Amino acid sequence: MSTPPPPAPQQPWQQPQPNGIQPTAGREIPPPGFKGTGAWALGFLAYIPIPFFAQFVTGLIMAGVYPTHKKRGPIARANARNAANWGLTYAILTVVFIGLAIVFAMIVSNDGSTNGPSSLTALPFIPISLWLVLGLVHVVVTIVGTVKASKGEVFRFPLAIRFIAE
Repeated sequence: MSTPPPPAPQQPWQQPQPNGIQPTAGREIPPPGFKGTGAWALGFLAYIPIPFFAQFVTGLIMAGVYPTHKKRGPIARANARNAANWGLTYAILTVVFIGLAIVFAMIVSNDGSTNGPSSLTALPFIPISLWLVLGLVHVVVTIVGTVKASKGEVFRFPLAIRFIAE
C-alpha cells in the first residue's frame, strides 16, 4: 500500500482569513471592526453636559478621526469622511446659531433695559430653538450612522456640507 501524496501548499492569497471571508482579486477587504463605526459613535460626545462647548468640540473630534480611519479600508474611509463632514457641519451650525442668539440678545437687551417692543424679546429664542432642533437631528444622524457602519454599510447624511471630497 502506498500513502497518498501530501496536498499541495496553498498560495498565501488563497488561505482563508480569520473571519472566514476569502479575499478577491482587486478588492480590498477591511479587517473585522474597521467599518468606521467609531467615527460616527463619537457624535454621542455632544451629550456631555457642557452646553455649546461639547457640541462644538464633538464636531471637531468627529472630523479629527478621519486621518486615522482613512487608512483602514474603503468602508471605514467612506464612513469616517461622511462623519467628518457631518461633524464639521454640526460644529459650524452650533457656532452660527449660538452666535446669532447672543447678537439678538444684545439687540433686544438694549443696554440692559427692556423698553423695546415685546415682539423683539422672543428674537434670541429663534436661533436657540433651531439649535435644539439641530441637536435632535444630530442624535438621529449619529444613531443611524453608527448602526449602518456597524453593519458594514456606508452612511452619508445628504444635508451635511461636503468639506472632504471623495
